[in-house]
Amino acid sequence: MPKMLKADQNISTRSGPEQGGTLGVKMRQAQKLLRERQIDTAQLDARLLAAKAFGCAPADVLWHEGDRMSSQATKRLSGYLARRIGGEPMAYILGQRSFWKNEFTVTRDTLIPRPDSETLISAVLERITDRTAPYRFLDLGTGSGCLLLSLLREYPAATGIGVDISAAAVSVAIKNEQRLNLQDRAGILVSNWFSKVDGTFDIVVANPPYIVDKHIDDLEPDIRDFEPRRALAGGGDGLTSYRDIAVSLPDCLKRDALVAIEVGAGQSGDVCEIFGAKGFRIDGVFQDLGRRDRCILMRR
Repeated sequence: MPKMLKADQNISTRSGPEQGGTLGVKMRQAQKLLRERQIDTAQLDARLLAAKAFGCAPADVLWHEGDRMSSQATKRLSGYLARRIGGEPMAYILGQRSFWKNEFTVTRDTLIPRPDSETLISAVLERITDRTAPYRFLDLGTGSGCLLLSLLREYPAATGIGVDISAAAVSVAIKNEQRLNLQDRAGILVSNWFSKVDGTFDIVVANPPYIVDKHIDDLEPDIRDFEPRRALAGGGDGLTSYRDIAVSLPDCLKRDALVAIEVGAGQSGDVCEIFGAKGFRIDGVFQDLGRRDRCILMRR
């Protein structure tokens, strides 16, 4: 784990990149500093942060290594390094994260999209093989919109709605909708699960909060201290959101609709039982790259 700075402690110019010099020099100084702070990804982080500060794509850093870094760019880099040394995830500093085949804007109002959640995309694609039909999607707890918008890119005739209780998260999802030119096929709403949802849907996806409340303080600091707690906290047993969803979900499903829902470690059996009690039949359990049950498919 990296050594942390206190929240109000700023990195000084002397501990950050020195004034003057080229992009290449600044990047190597940044890499040295991050390594001293025991950040395992120091080389990659330094490259990405230096590119952002300089204003070029990471792939173009080598072309600009000999270019001088302005004082403003050096100051930006020092600020980014202070945040990274303070434990802030790279995705929040960079303001974006890759997911599936696209780049998504992320802020501290949204969870950071992770490869584990791509299991839901893979599962839906495996079951719904016709990519040309005009399906209607619903994404519960959309956050950055990464699930809904990734699926709409895979199903070009589909439309969908993403809902989230956080107005700030909805604003981020709308930016991603526009960034991917999907505003004509996607709608993003502030809604407490189904409170503002109308109509029925062919496919429903969800990545609800599933961390047991008392375990949140035991999470890695980059998650515990920076990601939105409301998007993590799943109640006393981690299953509160699943119970809430299971109550109202049947009313918004078309006949033989598919539901794909993410679960945490060790929760697949309990989640299957919760939805089974509401008349759902399990259509498959998919594992992530770590071979943990990650996505449950079901129909009603």
